[in-house]
Amino acid sequence: MSDTHVIEISMEVFSHATEEPSRVLKALFSLIPQNYRSKLEVKEEAVRGYFKNPIIIYRAKLSRRQEAEEMFSSIAKDIVDDDKVRLGKEIERRVDDSGKLFLRLDKQAAYAGAISVHQDDDTIKLVVRFSGYPAKKENVIETCRVLGLIR
Repeated sequence: MSDTHVIEISMEVFSHATEEPSRVLKALFSLIPQNYRSKLEVKEEAVRGYFKNPIIIYRAKLSRRQEAEEMFSSIAKDIVDDDKVRLGKEIERRVDDSGKLFLRLDKQAAYAGAISVHQDDDTIKLVVRFSGYPAKKENVIETCRVLGLIR
């Protein structure tokens, strides 16, 4: 295995006017290992949508290597097998040239305690940063495979 490690995970999720903010936060926190939830600072930004509807954007970041790796490993372990196969086919497009991995997870599934990849707008967006600058794409992909995110 390469010496590439997960070093940071940034998260972003929108709470639309039709959603209960506490449920959106529950979905976000369901992805984060229990022992790091109380330490996590969630930033909140109130904005207006295209039709002037209120939207709250929640952003959080795990910036310590141990925390980020534990969260990534937890997601990789719990994600459904069909999504692992799908991610394996799409991984080249999901990792940019600086070695960042981009994932969108189903917000509704996360609220129910499941982890599923989703393509629509109603998602929890994750940006996973790996060690090395820039981290080599092939090393990031190999790390994703070794940690069980892709097949």
